[in-house]
Amino acid sequence: QEGGVNQEAGPDQHGGTEQSKIFDPFEDDEPKLNIPEVVGYERMRRFAARQHPAVVHFPIALILSAALLELLILMRRRESWLHAQRFCLRFGAMTAVVAVSLGFMLTEFTHVDDELWLHGGLAVAALLCTLTAARSVPKAVDSRRNRFRLWLGAAAVFICATGFMGGYLVFGWDYLKY
Repeated sequence: QEGGVNQEAGPDQHGGTEQSKIFDPFEDDEPKLNIPEVVGYERMRRFAARQHPAVVHFPIALILSAALLELLILMRRRESWLHAQRFCLRFGAMTAVVAVSLGFMLTEFTHVDDELWLHGGLAVAALLCTLTAARSVPKAVDSRRNRFRLWLGAAAVFICATGFMGGYLVFGWDYLKY
């Protein structure tokens, strides 16, 4: 034995000795693990669905900010707030589509009961009201804003109810107890 290599072992097909042979994953054509391709897709879907609690807060903040801006526009009549409101509402509507989609993906991996269906139904109602309000946002302070205010107000109410049910699903009925 010379230099830690056994001289009695013959050379292998790569020119080295069998004891000094390094594992080569490409040596044979058969895969070592026979895992179907769907497993990777399912893991990705499950991971994405678990992001719902983190993602959902962004559209909530944007849409409720748009509703708050509408109250300020009603009281102060400032044109400069219209651009911020339009941005908050439209970007909030786009991110709400993602949040609601992730929420429904999450139901595929959890136990679904009546409370969860109520939470999902309120979320869909909030999303529809938000999309309608985002589509009809007026461009001027003095324009007719009553129909827009109705849709935005309904979206805000449904968002608050959906958030309440989400809190209940995670923490139980006493989560608002002080």
